[in-house]
Amino acid sequence: MPQECIREAVMVEGRNSAKEELLVDIAHELAKARPDLLDPKRLEVHRSRGANRA
Repeated sequence: MPQECIREAVMVEGRNSAKEELLVDIAHELAKARPDLLDPKRLEVHRSRGANRA
């Protein structure tokens, strides 16, 4: 499922897969579709921790 989301965003929508925003958007879409695979709250916690390290 994540591969299909990325492929569609890049190939169909022409979005840039090198941009973190795209990957975050896809992660949120995945979390909505499959909450058993990804918790969006945990994703944001991890992102904010990473931003603090930069």
